[in-house]
Amino acid sequence: MSRLRAAAAILAISAVAGSACGAQVDEESPPPEVVDQATLTTPPTTQPPETTPPRVDRGEVVGVGGSEAARGLRADPGCSQTELRQPIASLSWSVAQRLGTTQRVDVTTSPEGFEEGQFQSSERFPADMSRIVWEDDLDAGIIYRWRVLTLQPDGWWASATASFEAPTCVADFVSPAA
Repeated sequence: MSRLRAAAAILAISAVAGSACGAQVDEESPPPEVVDQATLTTPPTTQPPETTPPRVDRGEVVGVGGSEAARGLRADPGCSQTELRQPIASLSWSVAQRLGTTQRVDVTTSPEGFEEGQFQSSERFPADMSRIVWEDDLDAGIIYRWRVLTLQPDGWWASATASFEAPTCVADFVSPAA
């Protein structure tokens, strides 16, 4: 008997057995999963910590400036030492007077980018860190706007917005000496 006929025979037997037991069998559906009822448990429901309001998960900014936000933003654009023709920017700031729990940096090319949600964000980093090097997706001659966000108990607090222009990074190729 061919494999195709064997499979058809098994389906036919299953259908007959299922209808004898009063069950409806759909030949196109996979067989039901066998579940051990003795070990079946309901996963625990996780609630966000009481100190973290839901808006934090969405990344909503609850305030700008003040003691809850970073200040004194400074950008030092330059060229990567490891990637040819790759602009980078060393971004530094003074951390918030009220330290917070974590920080991130947002960067955009649009004047309204932060308000319109058109920006890139760094990974989160420690609240006492005051410098990162931005190496992602910078194009020469473009003006970038950036801000530091500090996570406080009531949500993200944004610094004032600063800007920098990504430099043109040329590459010199040296011919090997003959």
